[in-house]
Amino acid sequence: MDLSKILLIVTDMDGTLLNPQEKPSAVFFEQFKKLQALDVHFVAASGRQYNSIAQKLAPIKDHITIVGENGSIIKRKDKLLHLHIMNSNHILAILPTLRRIELFLMNKFLFLFRNFRIRRNEDAFTLVELIVVVVIIGVLSGIAIPRFQNASVKARQKEAAVL
Repeated sequence: MDLSKILLIVTDMDGTLLNPQEKPSAVFFEQFKKLQALDVHFVAASGRQYNSIAQKLAPIKDHITIVGENGSIIKRKDKLLHLHIMNSNHILAILPTLRRIELFLMNKFLFLFRNFRIRRNEDAFTLVELIVVVVIIGVLSGIAIPRFQNASVKARQKEAAVL
């Protein structure tokens, strides 16, 4: 296979470039030097925020193009090539739906606890029932709620930036 005609390599970050510890391997940086010697341009693309990508690829960030936030921002070195900020009208239109989703999830959560009763002939919850409650609380408090809050904050920040 003739690789001499390759001028550009684009890769995703998560599940491709990054290892399970969310770091690029030392082998990658060695391969990057070889790509540079062949004058092949490297692009790192991700749904991650630009700064997260730039931090993980700090040793080479000034020699590559970074496509972050699902294509909303593209930079090469410190030069901004593309920036897409969501229109404030679109953000305002989405917020009520996000709030309804938040209320829906919270109502489902409360419904589970209202209907979670101790059996008549027993004085305590079974171990399985207790584990289910702990898992639900863990998922909501550790993953779902913070992600939703982060998304809400980002939407409000973008709205403020546009206004």
